[in-house]
Amino acid sequence: MEKVEYENWRQKYFNKELVDFSKYLDKEDIQILEKLGIEIENRMYTEYDFDMIEQNLLKYYKNIEKLQNNDEKCTKILINEVTVEQYKNIVQKFSKISSDYKI
Repeated sequence: MEKVEYENWRQKYFNKELVDFSKYLDKEDIQILEKLGIEIENRMYTEYDFDMIEQNLLKYYKNIEKLQNNDEKCTKILINEVTVEQYKNIVQKFSKISSDYKI
């Protein structure tokens, strides 16, 4: 990657606010994320911001694997009263955001 291309990518990645969570997440989703220690404000986010938030969300994934081995219905609580089903729903929404914004 040429230096100019890299600088353009870097500028966009860290500074261009393009992700609008409000188009994808409802109030309940926001509350679930807060229970996981993730705060979403009513503003536009950069790709970098999105990646950091998604990384924080995905750190719970290993806990799900353990729960699935013990409960086929996956109805157990993941953490802070967030069920595995709720968590998976949020992860799907993040996947949709990533796809729509080509992140």
